[in-house]
Amino acid sequence: MPWSFVDTEYHQYDRNPLVSTDVELRFHPIFRIADKGDIAKYQDLVRKKFPMYGQDNIREVNVDQNGNFSINDEIEHRFIDVAQKNSIILSPRSIRLSSADHQCRKDLIEGFSFAFNALQNVFGEVNGTRLGVRYVNLIDKERIYRDLGGGLADWGELINSDFLKMPNNIATIEDTDFTMTMKSTLPEKDGMLTLRYGFGKASPDAEHRVFRFDIDRYCEVKNLNNQEFIGSCLGNFTQDIYSLFNAVLGEKLKVWMQQEVQGA
Repeated sequence: MPWSFVDTEYHQYDRNPLVSTDVELRFHPIFRIADKGDIAKYQDLVRKKFPMYGQDNIREVNVDQNGNFSINDEIEHRFIDVAQKNSIILSPRSIRLSSADHQCRKDLIEGFSFAFNALQNVFGEVNGTRLGVRYVNLIDKERIYRDLGGGLADWGELINSDFLKMPNNIATIEDTDFTMTMKSTLPEKDGMLTLRYGFGKASPDAEHRVFRFDIDRYCEVKNLNNQEFIGSCLGNFTQDIYSLFNAVLGEKLKVWMQQEVQGA
């Protein structure tokens, strides 16, 4: 059954519970991305906005439809801004714009377009196979309670109660960690949307639990290489994510998001 949430008019709040946003395009392998000279050319095009550099060794295991597997060892290049909040991650098979300081969808889409345009300038035509946008929200009741100066009774004031129910009331949410995953198509739209939500600690040493709302909107295509079309897809994807997030938004969470950030 496809998703049936209602499109919601976009509004940029003063703050949000996002901890990460990612835009990724996967493509058929470009082996020149392993060449130091070409990577230096790419760096020259992006270092005005992303002057810092790092790299990671990654191992990718692929299994085909016949059960045969292959292992690829590759280098992942990271171009990072001075605040170390935003980065371009480039490998021979994908390019990703990652942010830990999301402000608005316009900046996200323009940032990816900047990274993708530089990729095409250095390496030529890119044959994309999968385009996706992922937003990860961590809703912290303790923090919101402090910011609002008290007056917060329970999770039901932050989160739509439909997302706080255990199947057949088999457990209460107060002491239960859980993760639900929902994956489906969207009516009259290309691609899929996967939602993961539930309670747990943000890290193993965290003192209290948070509510995680993790949305992944994507489509798989045979040959995606038109920058204007990619930008249009990203606009639609972020709108779908925003509309779904509004389905979970409780009144006190909305008040907190509208509250002006002190010192901003």
